[in-house]
Amino acid sequence: MTNTNKIMMVEILKISDFLTLIIASIVMLFIIYFIIKRINKKKIQSNIAQIKKSVVHSVTESNITILKKKSNYEIPDVHKENQRPKINIKKKSTPENLKGVSVEFFNNLINSSAFLNFDMSELWQNSVLSDIYMSVECCNRLDAYLKKENLEQIQFEANMIPEIGGILLGRFNEERPSSFRITLEEFIAIESVNPNLYTLEFCTDSLVKELGDAADTHPALSVVGWFHTHPGHGLFLSIPDLTIQMGFFRESYQIAMEIDSLSSQLDTGFFTQKTSGIMNNSIDNRPAWYSWKAIIDAIS
Repeated sequence: MTNTNKIMMVEILKISDFLTLIIASIVMLFIIYFIIKRINKKKIQSNIAQIKKSVVHSVTESNITILKKKSNYEIPDVHKENQRPKINIKKKSTPENLKGVSVEFFNNLINSSAFLNFDMSELWQNSVLSDIYMSVECCNRLDAYLKKENLEQIQFEANMIPEIGGILLGRFNEERPSSFRITLEEFIAIESVNPNLYTLEFCTDSLVKELGDAADTHPALSVVGWFHTHPGHGLFLSIPDLTIQMGFFRESYQIAMEIDSLSSQLDTGFFTQKTSGIMNNSIDNRPAWYSWKAIIDAIS
């Protein structure tokens, strides 16, 4: 073997030893890595076990203090409850004069005093009001008002007779559901805002005041309707009339009474509600009206 070959062999052995050393080092590193990883895993598991044990121990053996928000509620003391101030509950009630009267009271009233009976079936086929009973005193007061404000002027101012009117007070009785009877016992005149031949205009404030005054001066009576004249142009409810009716007299038992003060017999009508709530009008009227002259003759 030549020197050159020997030298090459030596170099190869050196390289081989170096590679062997590197490989051995790598293997050792892997071994160390896995050993460390295993040790760490055991430590972690041990720590977890210790933590669990500690938690269980602290929960089972330690004193645990739970802070709660204090409630202001106290268990009621029966004795204290009895000492509390009482609360008085006032229920909404309907004034007596708006409830109507009993059948017995109504019958006793119309049998013990002088009343004229007007059967509404004589005027209307459909009416929630069956009968109107007008006291003789009310008839006389209304007649005196008519003579003073209208009838005495006819011979002098035949074409200038204004409409006049007022409030009717009385009592009502609901005999059965949607079937009423009323009495007419008082008449309160109301001055028209703009009196003329064709319309009667009530000042709202004035009408409200009169209605309030009527309740004060006649506490036992209810407002059962209103009265006005239709001088010379027949009996019917005009648009202004219906506005007044539905604005202030919309209860089922409330009526609109009319007299044509220029008709020969002083035609008289009592306009009532139908069962539908709509007001009867001239197109619903049976052949004839009542006569105010005949009414006054009957009580004279």
